[in-house]
Amino acid sequence: MGNEDMTSEDIRAVIVKSLTGEMKTYAPRAVQYINIALQEALGDLSEPKEIPNLFPMVQHMVAKASASVFVGTELAENKEVVEAFEYIVFDIARSARNNNAWLEYFTKLNRFRMWFIGKFMPPIRERKRRLREAIIPVINKRLEKMNAKDSSGERPSDILQDMLENYPPPDTYSSDIYTYYCHWMIGLIFAAVHTTSEHGTMILYRLLKHPEIINELIEEQKQVFGDNFNSCNGDYNDITTASLKKLVKLDSVCRETLRVKNDFLTLPHTNISNKHIVLSNGVVIPPGQDVLLNAWANQHDSNFQKDSKGNYNEFIPFRYVSIDRPSTKIGDDYLVFGEGKHACPGRWFALQEIKTMVSLILRNYTITASSPVEFPMNAITRIPSGKVLFQKRKF
Repeated sequence: MGNEDMTSEDIRAVIVKSLTGEMKTYAPRAVQYINIALQEALGDLSEPKEIPNLFPMVQHMVAKASASVFVGTELAENKEVVEAFEYIVFDIARSARNNNAWLEYFTKLNRFRMWFIGKFMPPIRERKRRLREAIIPVINKRLEKMNAKDSSGERPSDILQDMLENYPPPDTYSSDIYTYYCHWMIGLIFAAVHTTSEHGTMILYRLLKHPEIINELIEEQKQVFGDNFNSCNGDYNDITTASLKKLVKLDSVCRETLRVKNDFLTLPHTNISNKHIVLSNGVVIPPGQDVLLNAWANQHDSNFQKDSKGNYNEFIPFRYVSIDRPSTKIGDDYLVFGEGKHACPGRWFALQEIKTMVSLILRNYTITASSPVEFPMNAITRIPSGKVLFQKRKF
């Protein structure tokens, strides 16, 4: 992918308008496909089932729900499309680790390296080919209807349709429209799927590490959903944007989990001016120099944190209950989603997906750690580990 496909600002604009702005519209569909993916991962569960690691299951739920919103329900039933949403980030990361990883420390060279990997490495080329072939007939059908000004039937409600209507390829685009929209989807996958899967996995493992939390979250759900809480494997029409906002204890667990995760030096910024920038502490940033923020320090520093509980090296699940610090609220105390005008525009949808997953799992299953839960404290991986036993919840 190159600059002729899309820019980061293009992706941001689409997420703000077509995803975050339409969350209420997409919520029922996301719930439906998260539940479908959960059933696919666990089966009928007539007997208890042990999962070696939660990340693949969570990633499948996020990928299936995201595909239903990004490219529509028809393509969300296509195995190769869902696999592209699940695995293409891993394919690229694996290729990057195996090909001149030392170039990561040289910004301009690393950009060329990542462009080369995305364009020429066989696993990524094959994944892109399959995704492109899957979307071709859908795009053709939709464009034919649009060009004929055919208003019969329902307009497809997904981000792909928004892009067909509002983001055509530029006149200078050197490839075909199918490649253009395929590259758009990959850009959105990078922005949405992998990080949400990581965060959802972390939150579920925190519950397993601190099982005393689970009963409190179940009681909160019973208060919010009432008699519908026991509608095991139902349609879950009660899980909405509004009802999820009422799960304040779950939201606090989400924020606290992400506060203590092993993010260290992150959020690179480049001095794009031709002048030296002098910071308030006297540090000088020359033109072209990269600066990284120490997220770990900010998120563990009492001078930045806004609550009164202290002990910032400890995980305190309900730290943020009854104070104005929801899991989507950014600030110097919480750099998980960045800050300022470049903060993640899709964080509301990501947290809604995560809270939906947790809600469905707690309503339908009992989960227990069947091996020690380990949270990494290095910069290599953020994904916790531990075997998990799932059993159908009995009412």
